[in-house]
Amino acid sequence: MSQVIFPQPFDLLVPRGGTKVIDDTSAYTNLTGIAIDCVATAVVSVCTGFDDAGNAYNFKTTNNWDNLTTGYTYFVPRNYVITAITLSSGTINLHQY
Repeated sequence: MSQVIFPQPFDLLVPRGGTKVIDDTSAYTNLTGIAIDCVATAVVSVCTGFDDAGNAYNFKTTNNWDNLTTGYTYFVPRNYVITAITLSSGTINLHQY
């Protein structure tokens, strides 16, 4: 398993990894996501990553992130990270550290 480096407090306010706009059904991997802004109602096929102990974590099933609502921001728990996401429809901005 590769090492996961968790964000520092400042990264939660201003993600230094930038923002990735996802508006298609491609599989995105090797991400360092800490928050999702839903731009247009999104249906999530895959949303996985790691918890604070480095264990695999499924945000879609555990956090019920299968349907994201326009205008909402979804934050990962502290020291968790989204590493892969695929949408069935919609548009999101994925903020990364």
